[in-house]
Amino acid sequence: MSDLWSRVPVAWRNFPIPDGYATAVLLGVLLQVLVPMRVLGSSWNGHLVGWPIIAAGLLLAWWSVVAVRAVDVDDPGVLVTKGPYAHSRNPMCVAWTLPTLGLGLVLDSLWIVVLEVGALLYTVAYVVPMEEKRLDRKFGAAYTRYCQDVRRFL
Repeated sequence: MSDLWSRVPVAWRNFPIPDGYATAVLLGVLLQVLVPMRVLGSSWNGHLVGWPIIAAGLLLAWWSVVAVRAVDVDDPGVLVTKGPYAHSRNPMCVAWTLPTLGLGLVLDSLWIVVLEVGALLYTVAYVVPMEEKRLDRKFGAAYTRYCQDVRRFL
């Protein structure tokens, strides 16, 4: 399987769905089928609010992938500070939060929304700090300056 993954162009390897978000959606859909819990009480409201949130997240994800298309994010050779990375140090985190939240609203599923918030908290508390330590070790003072100039999320 890893040989197959290595043949995927770098730009698409930079677009993985984080495990926490995928798990939140899949588990949320399953729980919604078994024990429905609604968020808004009207599917029209969910569609009205959810689809623009999904679109915004997918657009941000696309922009983020374009900005790092020549960089392997698992082992970057350069510090990416252009595109959405000029405004947020973690635009992919924001990008995955929006569509999963929007999907929860479109499906009117409290389960997906709550589990997505859990995935976000896990990402913020565990995944992002680990990534920041790795980038600090690799890029040192350049990364420290970048952190001073650019917000962590929004």
